[in-house]
Amino acid sequence: MGVDLTRTVFLGLTAQTWITVGMSAIGLMVSLLAFTRTWRHRPSATVLFVPFEDLTAPGLPPFMAMNENRNFGYPVCAGYLMNAGDGDAYMVDLDFSGYGAFLYEMTEQDGRKALLGFQAIPRLTREPMKQFVVIWHPGPKPIDISDYVGVHWTEQPTRLHKCRYQRLSLRKIPSSTIHRESKSRIHRALNWLGNRFGHRLYHHPRK
Repeated sequence: MGVDLTRTVFLGLTAQTWITVGMSAIGLMVSLLAFTRTWRHRPSATVLFVPFEDLTAPGLPPFMAMNENRNFGYPVCAGYLMNAGDGDAYMVDLDFSGYGAFLYEMTEQDGRKALLGFQAIPRLTREPMKQFVVIWHPGPKPIDISDYVGVHWTEQPTRLHKCRYQRLSLRKIPSSTIHRESKSRIHRALNWLGNRFGHRLYHHPRK
C-alpha cells in the first residue's frame, strides 16, 4: 500500500506541495549559480600603463619637442596605455591631481608619424605603443612610487553606461613585486578600495 502524498500534511502543507516547493528552490539555485558564473566570466577591460625609463630613447615619440612643453616645461613621465583584458574600453579619459596629464594617439600624417591629442580616447586598443599618456608637473617634484593617474572608461555594452576606474602607478614596478602582490588578498582588497574611492571622487569631486 503506497503513501498518499496528498493526505500527508506537514506544517499545513501536503507532502506533494513540499516536493514541488523543493524542486522549484533547487531550480532557482541552479539558475542563480549559472547567472553568477556568467557574470563573473563576462568580458572585461584591463588597462595597462607602461612608463618609459628614458623619454629620449631612440624609437620613442618626440616627447621633449611637444608644443605643450612651452606651457608646462618638460614632461616628468610618459608611457603607453593598452587594453590587456578580454573586453573593450570606450571613452577613456584621465583623472589626475597635482599633475597635468594628456592622452595622445600615434597617427601618420604625410608619411610621418605624429602624436594627436585627445581629451578622451574613443576606444582603447590592444596595440602597444599606439596610445600614450604624457605627464607634466609644475614643480621639481620627482615621481614617487605612490603617485598615480586615474583612468576612467565605459564598459561594453556602452548603452548601459556602466563605467570603471583604475589607478595606474607612474613608476615601473618590478614584475616580481607585481606577481607577489597579485597573490595577496589584502593587496587586492586595498587596491579595490582605492579604485572605488577614486571612482567616487571622479564623479563627485571635492569642492
